[in-house]
Amino acid sequence: MSALRQMTATLICFVTTLVAQAPNPGQASLSPQSSLISAEEALRKKDYLLAESEYHFAAARALSALGNLASTQGQWDEALTAFSEASQNLSDPTEPLLGVATVYLQQEKPKQAELVLHELSVGSKNPRILQLMAVSYAAQNQFQEALQQISEARGSAPADPEIAYVEGVIAVQSGSVPKARQAFANLLRLRPGAATHVLIGRTWRDYDRVPEAEQEFREALRIDPHIPRANYYLGTMLLRRQGGLDDAIVAFRRELEVAPEDYLTNLNAGVALLAGHQEQEAIPRLAKAAKLGRNALPLYYLGQAQFQAGQMAGAADSLKRYLAAGDDAVANLGNAEYVLAQALRGLGKAEEAAPHFVRARELKEKYHVESQEQLEQYMAAGAASQEKRVSGIWKVSADPLPASEVNAARRDLVDIVARSYFNLGVILSQRHRDRAAAATLYRAAKWEPGFPNVQASLGTARFQAGMYDLAIDPLRQAIALDANNRTIARLLALSCFHVRSYACAVEMLQQDPGVGQDANLQYALGVSLVNVGKAGLAAKVFSEMIRRSGGSAELYALLGDANAQQGDFDAALAEYQRAVQLNPNVLGANLAAALVLIRQGNLVEAEQHLRAELNSTPTEPRARYHLAYVYEREGKKDEAAQLLRELLKQTPAHPNARYLLGRILLDQGDAAGAVEQLEASMRLAPEEPRVHYQLGRAYQKLGRQDEAKKQFALFQQLKHSGQRIGEGEQAQ
Repeated sequence: MSALRQMTATLICFVTTLVAQAPNPGQASLSPQSSLISAEEALRKKDYLLAESEYHFAAARALSALGNLASTQGQWDEALTAFSEASQNLSDPTEPLLGVATVYLQQEKPKQAELVLHELSVGSKNPRILQLMAVSYAAQNQFQEALQQISEARGSAPADPEIAYVEGVIAVQSGSVPKARQAFANLLRLRPGAATHVLIGRTWRDYDRVPEAEQEFREALRIDPHIPRANYYLGTMLLRRQGGLDDAIVAFRRELEVAPEDYLTNLNAGVALLAGHQEQEAIPRLAKAAKLGRNALPLYYLGQAQFQAGQMAGAADSLKRYLAAGDDAVANLGNAEYVLAQALRGLGKAEEAAPHFVRARELKEKYHVESQEQLEQYMAAGAASQEKRVSGIWKVSADPLPASEVNAARRDLVDIVARSYFNLGVILSQRHRDRAAAATLYRAAKWEPGFPNVQASLGTARFQAGMYDLAIDPLRQAIALDANNRTIARLLALSCFHVRSYACAVEMLQQDPGVGQDANLQYALGVSLVNVGKAGLAAKVFSEMIRRSGGSAELYALLGDANAQQGDFDAALAEYQRAVQLNPNVLGANLAAALVLIRQGNLVEAEQHLRAELNSTPTEPRARYHLAYVYEREGKKDEAAQLLRELLKQTPAHPNARYLLGRILLDQGDAAGAVEQLEASMRLAPEEPRVHYQLGRAYQKLGRQDEAKKQFALFQQLKHSGQRIGEGEQAQ
């Protein structure tokens, strides 16, 4: 057993013995529910700052409780998440970060725990930090450091029984028995009583200090003959002693008088009785353990006892159930198969017994374990080997809560967390802290996705914060719950529009009967329709907007786009020119008009529009390229080349600009310069036929005939298979 596992095993009963004896009368005032009530009272009084503070406290306390609950269930990821979030809600995050360190210790990750604790310990004498630091050192066998830390903790909190106990455990673990005795004596001064003797005895027992352990258990029973667990622990020790079986049985019987429903006592009493050949008394004990059972092991011994008592049907049933569970040591399986086979044969079921005999022989040959040897091994190891090793340092219950209680507690705590975060998010939204509101509402939705209105509120907050891509999913979930909520539907549509998910925007807006009354929605619908290829419908939307509003440069430009997409270039040009008449600097309208004019062969007017576009946006790459194209067509090759060089400084990976510059250089007799540009264009657009043709020409002029032939061959192959990149209006 590892050092840390042994450490945590010995601390298992701490809460139920010491802490239970000293309840904190102020604890109720620190409950998550009380903080939630305070927050809601402040909210009713419109004291928003106080409400915000109390909601943070409520969330932190509920999260800390969730962390503790998850720890007891071994749900480490949830525990770490809960403690970490709790620390973010508090100005002093010490307590939840101690929870993080505790989880790391429960996971047997003492180095991670040490790192967390080191950050907390800087400039601090908090005894709980020092205590956990001591445990982390001890788990790494650094006992000198551990003893120093726990001594400092005791100095800071000399009346803390938990620290006294941990000091004793570390002293035992380090082999310093006198120091351990001193620490336990101090513990008894702080918390006298039978329960403390049981705890100390359990610790001595776990570290194989048998005389000290027996002395503590007997002292506990002297003080209180009915103290729970004392007889049980004493029995587990007597089982290890030569000739101690009968005394162990007596101890287990006494424990059953105190706790008749205890799983471990029933199991180990039954095994001891079976070993003592008292099968008739063993059977009800083992049957009770099987009913209470945490695993299938009681069924194994119950089957043995029933077989030895001549109860063949019962033995067969128990052993079948044991084998079906398949959750115990493989070494037991061979004997279980053999006894089952014998029981079945005793019932006259020889055919059913046969395969179990075969399986028993195979397992026996493999593991060489006999039934009596297994029983002796169990007795030698002691019943303590079956005790649940709950990882924990100082927030542990000795017995697990029923699943129904765990689930109910978790639901209540999660509801407090979600409610606190939700109301915090609403307060932050009202104060226009949209990103903080979105982050807080996200946490509410993460803990309780179905909390009323949380998805709608989260989506709205993200939309208001401009986080359109992240708004879409919660808004979709909100719409699924309330399909008639037009506000949420519009936010979803506009979020889709902002992230250019135009199909989504069209879907939502076309279902909205109120689109025609809102210019922003109409605009989003029209642009989205253009982008999904429904230019005719888009033109109707823009025309209606112009009719209602009297028109704007932007609307005329959009209407031009819709007409151009439908192939009506004359109408498109008219709308673009109307747009620039209203606003010469309207984005993209001059460029769009120039593209139509280039298509129509009107280079003079195209040049005017391109110059106008560059006046408003001097670095617009498409306008620069097309102006160079117009210059080249007009014979202004030097001006074109200069413009292309400027463009390529801005946008080096522009295949059309490289191609056009290469062609100009070739026409000007600079074949080497042309090759440089055309090869670059080919690398960027290898499927473009015209590049290969012009490159072939350039190679020819340089005398590179073989390379020229290859380029001409590629040109022939590609010119009918690839879609040519247009030099003018289609180029980017």
